[in-house]
Amino acid sequence: MERTEAALLEHANNRNGAIDLLRLFFTLAVVAAHYISRFDIPAESAPYLRNGHIGVEFFFTLTGCLMAASADRIASRAAPEKPDVPGETLQFMKRKFLNIAPVWYTVLITLVLTDAVIKHLSLSSVIGLLQNSVPSFLMLSELGLGEQIWIPFSWYVCVMMVALLILFPLVLTDRRRFTCAAPLLLIAYCAYAMQMKGKLVLLQEEWYGFCYPAMLRGIAEISGGTLCYALSKYLREQVGPRLTPAGRRAFTAAEILLWAAAILQVFLHVQRGEQIFLLVLFIIGVSMLMSGLSDTSRLFAHPFFGWLGKVSLGVYLAQDFAFRLVPAGWVELGMRGVLLCLPLAFLVGVLAWGSGRLLAKAFGLLCRRAAAPFVKPAA
Repeated sequence: MERTEAALLEHANNRNGAIDLLRLFFTLAVVAAHYISRFDIPAESAPYLRNGHIGVEFFFTLTGCLMAASADRIASRAAPEKPDVPGETLQFMKRKFLNIAPVWYTVLITLVLTDAVIKHLSLSSVIGLLQNSVPSFLMLSELGLGEQIWIPFSWYVCVMMVALLILFPLVLTDRRRFTCAAPLLLIAYCAYAMQMKGKLVLLQEEWYGFCYPAMLRGIAEISGGTLCYALSKYLREQVGPRLTPAGRRAFTAAEILLWAAAILQVFLHVQRGEQIFLLVLFIIGVSMLMSGLSDTSRLFAHPFFGWLGKVSLGVYLAQDFAFRLVPAGWVELGMRGVLLCLPLAFLVGVLAWGSGRLLAKAFGLLCRRAAAPFVKPAA
């Protein structure tokens, strides 16, 4: 049993090429939906991917699963003692921040500079703009803090960071009890969203006095993602040892069919009543992928797929720059214009991601050199 659990934890920590490929697909689906909305393209011209923003539900679900995997790994490493919850939470959030920061600050600083150039702002105006954009620099934009400039569509990243800061210590303290409560949180949010708003995808429809609906959405769906890790663990420990080669092939086929159905539904059109069904597909599909029982992770084991998953963050955060580069004629092309925009958004995202990595390395080198006279070298 210990070897099985260790194998599951090791699998959860390795990059899964199939998941990375899905990350890119759902990122592009979100970009397509934003493109259609931004340029107000009618349904008869672009009937597909209009509800691609439902892909954010995939990201929240996956985030919850990976969060639970990290908490389980830390708790197993600390056993039989209890883990240092404050210290481990700080380290967990630090890793998340450093993973996002390079592309985040690259896009944000570029936005500030372009805004300054386009509006011919003076130096004092730029300084004022920066002072009024502190929430954005803290990855807390679009949460009601009144920042003056922010990365368009960045609410997802900010909601995710706050939700992780709230949920990770709870999961680390007692993952099993939290996993039991997680479905109730998810059901409560889904019931509220469908009954009060008629849809699952809530953003900034109203201010609740302490947050927007998007925050409740993120907390509930990331909580639901912890259920994926519990299910993947059950599949690996209880089902995996009994699977024959034929059973593994059947499991792989079922997983592929499930994701094909989810992708097809996102591509065609997700009706409001179908959003919960699609969320359930995401939960089951992520659980199957994270179990490691199918052959899909081996089919997409090449590092290239891992790279696609990494650059998807750049594609998401830099999509507004891609929209600015769209020729006016593309809007008239309807669905063809949408499909033309996606490679453009991908290239802009790769540029943002690559620039972020280079700037992060340069910044780290400068910091080390600046600190060298004051800090002793590590032994």
